Amino acid sequence: MSDNKGKDSVVRQIVVAVVVALLVGGTAPWWWKEVFREKPGATEQPEGPATTQIVGESDGDGEHIEDTEREELSLDRGLTRHIWVSKGGGTSFLDPLLYPYRVGVSHTEDLPPAGESKVVFTYDISSLRNREIVSASLALQPSDVVGDPFRELGTLILEEISVGDASRLLAADRRRILGRLTSTPGSPMDVTASVREAVRRGARSFQVRLSFNQVYLTNVESELEARDSFLEWDTVPRLMARIR
Repeated sequence: MSDNKGKDSVVRQIVVAVVVALLVGGTAPWWWKEVFREKPGATEQPEGPATTQIVGESDGDGEHIEDTEREELSLDRGLTRHIWVSKGGGTSFLDPLLYPYRVGVSHTEDLPPAGESKVVFTYDISSLRNREIVSASLALQPSDVVGDPFRELGTLILEEISVGDASRLLAADRRRILGRLTSTPGSPMDVTASVREAVRRGARSFQVRLSFNQVYLTNVESELEARDSFLEWDTVPRLMARIR
């Protein structure tokens, strides 16, 4: 017992001496690490960015799209129209080569009175027959906005209509409303369900009409006094489908 106490006393004296030396700026003796070895344990790993294994690209619904292809649906120009309606009810179909596609109230170069502009876009979807439609989107971002159409003209209505000949485009029956927009569209609209349904029923075309819901030219004393307020497309909005 006395031997052990003596050894403990000696060790304590050594430890105290080394600690004092370190406090005044000295260094530990060479044998310090040999006497007081660190216990083995897990080594600390350097920090770094977390890595994520990418299994495959997917769309917003979680569908894996690495085995799909994108297709831009072609335009049926015979059933695509810029429709201009005057205060008195007269209707004109404006040539898209001369007049950009517009929705709202506008004056045209050779038609000084203001009129309401609507557009009908018709797309050929016959190539989607017997294909699985993973997604479909319509890029409605306009090339220009004149005036403040959403404040002055209300909500922009996007609706699917029944395909008819050019003379019936304005009066074509509505199938469903695809969207009610209260501000300028900034990203493509999802029309997957409607395109799938059109293909399922055997339709060869997918037809949409755009118009504002509060255009009251009858409240304007003179058509010349109506302010321009419209959305404009220099080119037809693209209808894209992802298919298998």
